[in-house]
Amino acid sequence: MAAVIPTIDLRIWTEGDAMRRAVLARTVDQALQSAGFLLVTGHGVDPALRAGIRSAAREFFLLPAGVKQRYAAKVGGRGWLGPGAEANGYAEGTETPPDLKESLTFATAEPFEDPRVNAEWYAPNVWPAEVPALRGLCEEYLGRMVALEKELLALLACALGLGADFFTRHMDHPTYGFNINW
Repeated sequence: MAAVIPTIDLRIWTEGDAMRRAVLARTVDQALQSAGFLLVTGHGVDPALRAGIRSAAREFFLLPAGVKQRYAAKVGGRGWLGPGAEANGYAEGTETPPDLKESLTFATAEPFEDPRVNAEWYAPNVWPAEVPALRGLCEEYLGRMVALEKELLALLACALGLGADFFTRHMDHPTYGFNINW
C-alpha cells in the first residue's frame, strides 16, 4: 500500500484559533514522523505570480546567447548559468556530462554589517534589462517566500513543542535563493 502524502492547509495556522492551531501542529508532527514531508496548501502565494515569473523568464531564455552572456555568473552566484555550466550528477558522486539546462539565479538581500560575509552571501542580483518585468516579479516572489518561511518555521517549532519564535528569531539574514531553469 502506498503511503499517503499528508496535506496541511496553512490558513488554519494563519487564521485559526489556538485550538485549531494546536491540532494543526500535532498533524504536522505526525506527518513529518510518518511520511517525512508534507504538502502545504493555503499558503497565499498567487499562482499568477509564478506564471508571471515563468513568462518573463521564458522571454529571457529566448534571447540570443550573446545577450544572455552579459548576465553570466559563476556556479553559486547570481545571474545566468548557460548550458554546460553545471553537472548536477556530480552532487551524487556520479561522473556525468554537463547539464543542458540554463538557469537564472536570484537570492535574498538582507546583508550583514560584515562586508566579507556580504561578498560571499549577498552579492547583488543581476536583473536583465531586456526583461524589466522579471525584477519586480522575482522580488515579490522572494518577499512572499520570506513571509511563508516565517509562518512554516513557527508552525514547525510549535509542532516540536517549542516557542513559535524558536527558529524564526535566527532568520534575520537568510541566504537562500532560487533558480529558474530552462
